Amino acid sequence: MPGPLWHASISAVFGPVMAFWFICLGLFGLAQIVGQPQILLSVSPYLSRRTLKPSSKGGMPLWMDRVFIALSKNATDATEYFHIPTGRVVEIGTQVVL
Repeated sequence: MPGPLWHASISAVFGPVMAFWFICLGLFGLAQIVGQPQILLSVSPYLSRRTLKPSSKGGMPLWMDRVFIALSKNATDATEYFHIPTGRVVEIGTQVVL
């Protein structure tokens, strides 16, 4: 079983290797942004919100629709999940009939 000396030698090599790796990732990412600045436009303040409605004409039984709707209401909002202030987004909603 390797001892503390072995762990120190591994960390002495692994730390600089990982630092080099993250610096390379950052530089390549920055080069992509400089080469294609429209990438920054993909960050959008628009969020979608769906309202689910039960329907007897759908493929699932009505009771299953209601269970699915009840469970989907427990999902976290995107603003909470991504820690976005609610005053900085525009929500566009749709209704989906199950």
